[in-house]
Amino acid sequence: MTLASCTDSPSEPDTATASSNRTPGSDPSDDAPDTDTATDTEEEAQAAFNDELIEQGRAVMDALASDDAAALAELTDPNRGVTFSPYAYVGDRALTFMPDELADMMTSTEPLVWGIQDGKGSPIELTWPEYKDSFVLDRDYSDADNATVDDPQVGGNAPNNIPQYFGAEAKTVEFSFGTYFSSSLDWAALRLVFSEDGLVGVVRDVWTI
Repeated sequence: MTLASCTDSPSEPDTATASSNRTPGSDPSDDAPDTDTATDTEEEAQAAFNDELIEQGRAVMDALASDDAAALAELTDPNRGVTFSPYAYVGDRALTFMPDELADMMTSTEPLVWGIQDGKGSPIELTWPEYKDSFVLDRDYSDADNATVDDPQVGGNAPNNIPQYFGAEAKTVEFSFGTYFSSSLDWAALRLVFSEDGLVGVVRDVWTI
């Protein structure tokens, strides 16, 4: 999967032609580009790009929920693979799988160490179904309150290091419950990180000790 950039600028108008075609005595400002229209076009392009990315995120959630390794592999960056993090801060112990490793990971009965349990310091040693239920789809994120791109709606005391870990150019689709202004600690977020070539991160964020 390759995501098209929405930052390409439209070509510059031919000002020389515009000047030669101007009616004598007319206001030169009449030839100026309509900045409001240009801004509206850029905003519409950005909104369309974000909508497409959110749909890619929903496709990832569907593949994760159904253990569809083939579908997930198609959505994953073929060169970087996908990294799973149980918490907002993506640490050195987070596991990364290349597309052709996902099927074995999902069907293996051997537990893997996915990271360290918050507040306990013990290894998170689980099979994929156990890890998925506890640290990926612990909520029904398909029915989340918010679906945003590069606009986190929730967060706690664990730092979000997605830009540092995956690169500043990565795009993050967040499906979340609650907001920063919620008094409840029952907020949660699933962050799906995309490079230009596909999915590179599956990061869950909840309140931690």
